Amino acid sequence: MSLPTRWKPCACAWRACTSRLKTRRRVVRGLFRTGRLNLDRAPVDLRKVTRQVAKSLRAVLEQHTLELVCPNEPLLVEGDEVRLGQVLQNLLGNAVKYSPGGGRITVRLERRDQQVCLAVSDEGVGIPSEALPRLFAPFYRASNVAAHGITGSGLGLHVVKEIVTLHGGTIEVESTEGEGSTFTVSLPLLAQ
Repeated sequence: MSLPTRWKPCACAWRACTSRLKTRRRVVRGLFRTGRLNLDRAPVDLRKVTRQVAKSLRAVLEQHTLELVCPNEPLLVEGDEVRLGQVLQNLLGNAVKYSPGGGRITVRLERRDQQVCLAVSDEGVGIPSEALPRLFAPFYRASNVAAHGITGSGLGLHVVKEIVTLHGGTIEVESTEGEGSTFTVSLPLLAQ
């Protein structure tokens, strides 16, 4: 039996969400079982990964305007394509979750010297300044999220930071409560 046409986008979104949840569950189980994440390293074009992740999340982004700013040339890093995709999925997912009223989400990918920088910005609830130093700690959640009825485990950003660190990169956050946040991941550019 096939689905009516009007339900097909919902089914597609459901499959994408299910796949992301399974992947996250595997990552968290592996992290807690071994105490570390394993990487399958190879040259990865972050431009390609960014476009794939953005496309897979289109259904979730219905209430938001997604602006994707990518250069025309490939931006290669040495890394694990699946894990780097998880980083972007988590950051984009958080941008959606913490912008419950919709708004603009911008994903900007660019080369800065010998780094590839990936920035995800939203116009959401923002993060209180006192929460910023502990934001990447496991199970930590900022005090303002409960007031907005936003749920979560507090593990996502911790896992993101672990993945970024294993790739020799850094992650930074700039945020103003009530105005939104920008998370910037910097990774070493693959020498060609």
